[in-house]
Amino acid sequence: MKNIIVMTILLLALFLSSCQEKTDWSGEVSRINGVDLIKNKEKGLWEDDPAKEIHFEKELTIGSDKENELNFMYIGEVKVDRNGTIYVLDVGDKKISKINPAGELIWQIGTVGQGPGEFQNMTSMALDALGNVYVYDSQNKRITTLNADGVYQHSISMKLWARSLDLINNETFLLTEVKMGFTGAIGHLYDLEGNFISTLPESYEMKSPDIPAGTNVSLGERFQVLNDGNIYLATPHPYEIWQFNTTGTLRRKIIKEDKRLVPPKIERFGEKGISIFDYGQAGFCYYSPKGYLVNNCSWPASDENLLKKQRNLDFFDTDGRYLKSVVVNPNEKLTAIDPDNRFYFLQNEPFPAIIRRSVAIK
Repeated sequence: MKNIIVMTILLLALFLSSCQEKTDWSGEVSRINGVDLIKNKEKGLWEDDPAKEIHFEKELTIGSDKENELNFMYIGEVKVDRNGTIYVLDVGDKKISKINPAGELIWQIGTVGQGPGEFQNMTSMALDALGNVYVYDSQNKRITTLNADGVYQHSISMKLWARSLDLINNETFLLTEVKMGFTGAIGHLYDLEGNFISTLPESYEMKSPDIPAGTNVSLGERFQVLNDGNIYLATPHPYEIWQFNTTGTLRRKIIKEDKRLVPPKIERFGEKGISIFDYGQAGFCYYSPKGYLVNNCSWPASDENLLKKQRNLDFFDTDGRYLKSVVVNPNEKLTAIDPDNRFYFLQNEPFPAIIRRSVAIK
């Protein structure tokens, strides 16, 4: 009997040890000046766990290359509201489309020009809880408001040249500025009348001795308001995800060691000329209602061929711990996650389309 008890205890200890190996996290957590720093190692918590395989299955394709069907020229942005309604910003055709969850067109608007309700260079859009659509036009330097039926309401002139537009709690605009002579991202808050509130105290700047002072260079970084209501910024060099509260206070930095990230190639010509070729990027990120933070990544497929890209989605848990990286179609880029945890991918080749996929972790 004593031998049986000893054997049972040993088996139980081995079982618990096995479970512990799958949940042990080898990163570090620290706190500096009120900001939590979560430092992740190269290997994720789920990397060796066969019960944590992530699978995507195609549900719907919106967009076609056939006549008499819904066509897009070049999709710049996709947003999905709490009802699963899809909004597509076609920056190539200067149109905005509202599409129901079944993929059927509800309305499509867009006229080129400078008059009320007309657009020159649509850059970004945001949605509120009432179904209003806010569209930022970088050339006209204004935010145009459309109601839930796509009818023009009014425009707000903005002096700011911005890369992106988001909405915080249906009451505050968040714009990422494109600033001459600054290599990175700066966030600004405005009320719905276009009045300046404040600048986010933390900004991202890509620094390199090869980049001369006063150079206007960016790899497309932007501040985002995600489904959890917080503000995020995913930075490519180094690989970090910054989390802010709704007033713009930095609360957390998720930091990841990653050998896949190759520094950009920077070449100078003349006194002020500069070119940057980025072999790989980390960002933008999205929040899953299942509690995961998902970051878009693009890496060289191999050390031998830095130009051939591989696209990955990196998953993090609510504590900022790195879980796993999943390889996805290199021609598709994650652009939204809806309240039902369906993932929306943007495809611009061989023709522009939005692909909705369900996700299962098993």
